[in-house]
Amino acid sequence: MLAKAVSALAICAVMNVSTDQAIPASSKPVPAEWEPQESVWLQWPSEFERVFQPAFARMSAIISRYQKLNIVCDSSADLAQATKAIAAAGGDPDHANIDWHELPNDSVWMRDNGPVYLLQDGELRLQNRGFNAWVGAFGKDIPCARDNQLPSLLGERLGIPVEVVDIEVICDPILGQVEYRGRSFDTNYLNRLVGNGFVIAAGLGDDAIDAAAGKRIAGYFPGRDVHIIEMLASWYDGGGVHCHTNDQPAL
Repeated sequence: MLAKAVSALAICAVMNVSTDQAIPASSKPVPAEWEPQESVWLQWPSEFERVFQPAFARMSAIISRYQKLNIVCDSSADLAQATKAIAAAGGDPDHANIDWHELPNDSVWMRDNGPVYLLQDGELRLQNRGFNAWVGAFGKDIPCARDNQLPSLLGERLGIPVEVVDIEVICDPILGQVEYRGRSFDTNYLNRLVGNGFVIAAGLGDDAIDAAAGKRIAGYFPGRDVHIIEMLASWYDGGGVHCHTNDQPAL
């Protein structure tokens, strides 16, 4: 469908607990990816993403050797293609570890549109956080309505409660470029520290663009003072204010 090249800023919180302490389920609502898994889910490539099918077939053949694999197909025709492709890749489409689901979907990016799994009081819950095809970053005509509803459909199928969470995704524009020590940098302001009553963003030395970014960021964080600090030396070495700081949460 698209060469997915979305650049995103990932902010992770890690709780440091000594190894002799058990972590209650209510204290780790989103299990880590490396913890034991019930299954893996994927959406089989359809229509304009068929070029991905050989790789998906190889992935499916490998995953099913180790654990349960759920494959979502948009139609019976896609399901037939999937079983043929997995067999051609040396896998067994009838393997006991593979479950097939014919459910409507638009694309293959299930990490982005699929559910978020939570542990609440020791029981599994799903969240549907909404999917809008990356805020239209690849064009307004990219379909996403069926991908958006898939987490709720999976909850119905699995008998797991689903919470729909409305998350206000903002496409922050890049207004220009700056030159520093022989290199050119896009003026993006995602590297920032959000604190009690303030926001500090790494500035890029263009007064007009920095000022415009400050006004824009103030709209994202009403009630906080916004400060733009020129940090080209840090930017040149790969980071900014977010990379240099570590915020401790209040309990």
